[in-house]
Amino acid sequence: IIAGKWIRLAMERHKRDLTRVGDPAFPYYFDENEARRVLALYDLFKFSKGKETGQPFDIMPWFAALVYMAYGWRRTDNDGKRFRKVYCKVGRGNAKTANLVTIGVIGFLFDNATDPEVYWIATKKDQAKIGWDRQRTMMKMLVSDFPELGQMLNIPTKGQKKKFIKITG
Repeated sequence: IIAGKWIRLAMERHKRDLTRVGDPAFPYYFDENEARRVLALYDLFKFSKGKETGQPFDIMPWFAALVYMAYGWRRTDNDGKRFRKVYCKVGRGNAKTANLVTIGVIGFLFDNATDPEVYWIATKKDQAKIGWDRQRTMMKMLVSDFPELGQMLNIPTKGQKKKFIKITG
């Protein structure tokens, strides 16, 4: 497998840390069920822009590895995430925005947070708006495919009165 220096180092740390789980001096554990649960959510997603709009989302292996590690590693003291931030820098054409949209949706809908908030930050407002617009579209697609989500989130589905909160830009 071809991988850059930082990816190789992250994988080495992951493998090394797996051997440390259970050591009282090591404050983390790996929850494979949680990592797999999050990866399984990708079966629900569809592309929200471009020629693949509406097609099932196909998570790239490098991003699946990143998601697996980010969501699987937990803190022993409170079961919280070990990694609260992930820095991901890849070249153009590697589906950065599409991948981050899925993370935004997971964070907003499936992270079991009490009042979840997802922020889109970029050097220009228009760039941040692209991510937000795609996330909003993906969430609408999910509600269309799974109307019970619309009821849970108070997002109207077609034919319902607009007495619900609407996802806007």
